[in-house]
Amino acid sequence: MNFSLSKSWATTLMLLFIPFVFNAQITVNSSDLPQAGTTYTIHESTPDPLQDYTLTGTGVVWDYSDLESNSVSEITYGDIEDAPTLALLVFNQPWMQPDHVCDVFSPGELPDLSEMGVDLPIELSSFYNYYQTSGDNFTIAGISMGAQGIDFPVPYTDIDEIHPIPLNYGDEFNSTSAFTAEVPTMFSYSSEGERVGEVDGWGTLMLPNGTEHQVIRLTTTISKSDEITAEGMDEISFDYETTVYQWLGDGGMPYLEVQSTFGVPFRVRFQGETEEDTSSTEGINTVLQEEIKIYPNPAKSGESIQLQGMDVNSTWEVRDAKGNICHSGAGATLSTETLKTGAYFLIQRTSSNGLISRPAVFIVQ
Repeated sequence: MNFSLSKSWATTLMLLFIPFVFNAQITVNSSDLPQAGTTYTIHESTPDPLQDYTLTGTGVVWDYSDLESNSVSEITYGDIEDAPTLALLVFNQPWMQPDHVCDVFSPGELPDLSEMGVDLPIELSSFYNYYQTSGDNFTIAGISMGAQGIDFPVPYTDIDEIHPIPLNYGDEFNSTSAFTAEVPTMFSYSSEGERVGEVDGWGTLMLPNGTEHQVIRLTTTISKSDEITAEGMDEISFDYETTVYQWLGDGGMPYLEVQSTFGVPFRVRFQGETEEDTSSTEGINTVLQEEIKIYPNPAKSGESIQLQGMDVNSTWEVRDAKGNICHSGAGATLSTETLKTGAYFLIQRTSSNGLISRPAVFIVQ
């Protein structure tokens, strides 16, 4: 009798507890961050202008199961011991550079300096980020880039703290970062930044192919102030701000990431499986929006700029570094007559095929 009663009571408690287990807040620890030797499959999707990516809260079900993949790539994180030789001297030397010792590294994205009208005298390649995934914070301690057959390591003078470890719902943080990359007699590129982040939600994330993940939602606003000086050119400086929404769990990289500028989402990426190769392309979405190319860039005040990638049905607006709308219009030509000297963002609002390009930077001299 006693055994039967105890078993019944235990069963009742278990049934009451199950809903909380499946909808519990999770914690992101070091083991949930990118791991050495792991390859992550990342899909690029077109931002839906009608989708409100800012929605969040507690116990939320984020249903993004209808996201379409426009392209797919694989990102592999390597053990720091496998990094380029010169990078090892900076990011794997605890007795010489203890603050910059990293755990993993991965390919990064080269800054598109041509958007800002900078034509470098050399071609950059092999761009890597170096991460610290243990300790109190998940950080980027530096970068390296290939130039003239040499990998130049660039340690951050102010290490970029992406978020604390562990990371929980309700956490708030801010951090700063700074680095200067220099190739002698060629160019220098310096950057100072600030992150302000908050874990503002938790719940279940639904992605294509029926996958579901228990996640927390991290919102980070990143402010940057960059300066570029190429050999024989005047210094070009520009400020910008990006808001990044990340749905984090035990997936190493974010399960979903949305980037936006001035409230306009321009990039959506999510984790998924590699698409199977088929002999027929029927039903495969290969529509990609052409990136906006601006010419001339830099432009002289009063000069007209041509917007390659836009047509008569395209509408756009121009914003300064503070986000103020300075000009708006339609079509593939933009007049700088009313714009003062400085850096500006071109924000596309509509297009013929419904796809929106990411914001482009141009300079008025």
